[in-house]
Amino acid sequence: MNLDLLLPYTTSGAMLIGILFSLIYAIYMKKKENMSWLVFFLTFSAGGISAAFGVSILSIFDILK
Repeated sequence: MNLDLLLPYTTSGAMLIGILFSLIYAIYMKKKENMSWLVFFLTFSAGGISAAFGVSILSIFDILK
């Protein structure tokens, strides 16, 4: 198994980090604000989409490999 794909300066590693932060924030919002599951999934989805946009922009500028 090639673990080089999980390094933070690769696109897949950066995307994984973004999704993990999105999941942590969605769980925090669910527990702290006592929100519904719909808001949890919307927050998680928005975070995942934002991470994808960020990774694509960074890869366009050749910051990520």
